[in-house]
Amino acid sequence: MRLAAIVLVLLLVRPSVSKTPDVDVEGVLEAHKLFANCARLVVIVEDLSANARVIGLRKSDIQRTVESLLRAVDLHTEGRPGQFLYIRVAVVGDVFMASVDYDRWLSDTGHGRVGSVTVWGIDILDVHGRDAVYVIGTLADITDAFLEKYLGANARACEVRE
Repeated sequence: MRLAAIVLVLLLVRPSVSKTPDVDVEGVLEAHKLFANCARLVVIVEDLSANARVIGLRKSDIQRTVESLLRAVDLHTEGRPGQFLYIRVAVVGDVFMASVDYDRWLSDTGHGRVGSVTVWGIDILDVHGRDAVYVIGTLADITDAFLEKYLGANARACEVRE
């Protein structure tokens, strides 16, 4: 009898527990990583390999493309703020990899150390067809994907700044 009463109570309680709203834990964590009070970003482009230069890629073109995308949404700055985009493009044979990493500077004042940590990143692996414009266009696409996430996580702060 006691077991039947416990089972009945559990059955009655269970529906109310299952009615709790679903929480997108990954989305909340991603927004937390990307929130920066709508801070402007510096762009740092890694030096290119000889293979990248063979297909016509130039570091200055990559820098200009990413900075232009940031300027379009008023997120570009010069200098060394607390966060930056680290851009990497590697070419090996007919394949390329492009990545956009959102990094933050950290400092350990007790030990006098400064370093950076990647808090969010996106990358792609593709075939380039010896076309530097295609590679830069692909990099622009993943930079746009970052901006969509960053602006979403910082929407209120960016509205206030405007």
